[in-house]
Amino acid sequence: MKRSRQSVVAGSEAWRACAATLALALCLSSASLEAAEVSVASSILTVSETVKVPAPEAGVLRELSIHEGARVRRGDRIGEVDAREQQLTAEVIEQDLLLAQRESESDVRVRLAEKENKVAEAELIRATSINAELPNTVSIKEVDRLRLAMERTELEIEFARFERDLLGAKLKRIEADLRLAQHRVERMSVTAPIAGVVAEVYRHSGEWVDAGEPLARLVRVDRLRAEGYVGIDDALLGLVNRPVTVEADLPSGETLRATGRVVFVSPEAEPVDSKVRFWAEIDNRAMRLRPGLTARVVILDAPIESDALSVK
Repeated sequence: MKRSRQSVVAGSEAWRACAATLALALCLSSASLEAAEVSVASSILTVSETVKVPAPEAGVLRELSIHEGARVRRGDRIGEVDAREQQLTAEVIEQDLLLAQRESESDVRVRLAEKENKVAEAELIRATSINAELPNTVSIKEVDRLRLAMERTELEIEFARFERDLLGAKLKRIEADLRLAQHRVERMSVTAPIAGVVAEVYRHSGEWVDAGEPLARLVRVDRLRAEGYVGIDDALLGLVNRPVTVEADLPSGETLRATGRVVFVSPEAEPVDSKVRFWAEIDNRAMRLRPGLTARVVILDAPIESDALSVK
């Protein structure tokens, strides 16, 4: 019995040692995998952003001052849809605003009502004073009429002040209408939503366009994508945010090089070959790489800080 217990204890200790050895081996294997570089022999360079610039509103395209190959910056004004009607509407509202401002600055109605109130009050005091000295000199009906006149002027003061406050609220409403009208004028301008190169122009000055209709296509080329496939085992290594190097061979024999980082690894594998799609963003501020080139990509063995290889 004693020997059996010793045998069980010895077996348990042996199992623990074996498990520890296995865990250490797995850790070392995992660390080795995580540190491995991944080479992709063939990937395609594509544009990172492409945008079709829409017409903001329906109307006649008065201007579209771009052409294929032109470079634009984000926010550049590149065209305009006829905005004369919107401009006239804004001008009418602006005049209404000026009139309302002049009217709101005047307190004539309030001052007139206050003066009328003082006169009515004086007449009532005079009548009651006379009756105090000579009773029934001024009839009760006349006294009531004078009191009503005074109370009416008090209400007129209150109403004049109310109208002035109401005019202030109306003034704010007209100011809001003017801002809306000015926004509609500004909205008729066509601006570049991204910095890039004009790849296609679909419409020209003088043509009628509908709201949302594409006018031109812009592509961003200072930042490219290198799209390719990695094995499913490599995809499990945590590739996102790793630095990459890219090499593309030109027909002249020159090799262009660039750097970037992995930004996407697909959560799905291809059913035929178990490959996983990925892409990396490539810094192309030198404008030497072109979309469509085939490139070699090496995914390096360490993640980078978020700003280390910024692509602008």
